[in-house]
Amino acid sequence: AQVAAYGAEEVPSQLDYDDGYQWLSEDGDYQLGVRGFTQLRFESQRRWAANDASTGDSTFVLRRARLELSGRRDAEVGAIGFRVVGELAEPRVVDAAVEWAPSDRIRLRLGRGKVAMTHAHLTAAERLRFGERPAVLDGLGWDRDVGIQLSGERGRSRYWVGLGNGARTGAALDRRPALVA
Repeated sequence: AQVAAYGAEEVPSQLDYDDGYQWLSEDGDYQLGVRGFTQLRFESQRRWAANDASTGDSTFVLRRARLELSGRRDAEVGAIGFRVVGELAEPRVVDAAVEWAPSDRIRLRLGRGKVAMTHAHLTAAERLRFGERPAVLDGLGWDRDVGIQLSGERGRSRYWVGLGNGARTGAALDRRPALVA
């Protein structure tokens, strides 16, 4: 596809849909992405009385409606990117971070994001086979935290080390001591 910049000649670029809309410059150095995700839940509060009459309501609830904007610039010093995820069902910023990846094997991220705890916890909600995560994960672990994270892989092993503010949801930017997760 051809995309024209304001007041400039036509700029060759590519617009694709691969897990969201992605714009990629012709040389591949610039990338912008937009994607969305919704999740419905069915709730039933029906009760059956002795006379076979049902009472209560059943309804669908919009559990999540998220919009993600991301970008990446490949430079000589490595890839530099950003990611912002907003919740539309109850307006708030879910994740926001900038990232530097000097190679394919190491990443440094600064911002708010998920804390690595288990594979199921790190799996995106739209990739889960069931609409809910195991209840144990909600009870034992952090959800998101504000801080700095170093992650990467070496062979078949992956690592993820972070220094955060220690608030369970990452929402409180207070003066608690930092914790390593």
